[in-house]
Amino acid sequence: MGLTATARWIPGTLRQDVLVDGRHRLTTDEPVRVGGEGSAPAPHELFPAALAACASTTLVKYAQTKGWDLGDVTVAVQYDHRSTPRRFELEIELTGQVNDEQLVRLRKAVASCPVRRAVETGFEFSERFKLTAGSDCEIASLEGHDREAGRGERDQHEEGDVIQREPLTQRVGRDVVIEGRQRPGGLEKRHDRRE
Repeated sequence: MGLTATARWIPGTLRQDVLVDGRHRLTTDEPVRVGGEGSAPAPHELFPAALAACASTTLVKYAQTKGWDLGDVTVAVQYDHRSTPRRFELEIELTGQVNDEQLVRLRKAVASCPVRRAVETGFEFSERFKLTAGSDCEIASLEGHDREAGRGERDQHEEGDVIQREPLTQRVGRDVVIEGRQRPGGLEKRHDRRE
């Protein structure tokens, strides 16, 4: 796999200390209205920020290879995280003199931004829970898993995401690994007992 980001909870808060690729640190928080302190961007707010920065960098790098002077480059991204499908609107402002031919090429360049390509290509998610101490736990999976069997109860989350909570409580010992793989239609789970 390519890049790694690791988030560690800052106890007593909803803040997360995030280490990106072992080199860069940032902090996230939640808004006051949901129990955070509003001291940093919420995790979902980093999504449009990443797209804006990537689009701007892609434009600047492309123009540099062509020897074009774009002037000041500003990319604003509006992200509608409540729509289905999710919607991004990019507004790109250039203060330099750009002709029609250059503009066509710049449009193609911004469409090739790696963050945008990743979003358009789609994602596959895989979760792995490593429990390092014995505990009782409830396993939560996305809606759709075991729905046909009629098991579980539904919870409504703030962002409108419905998850399926299975009435499965099991005693897990040290170093029990619970893995889940997100796929269309639900979550596959695998339990490995390592004793």
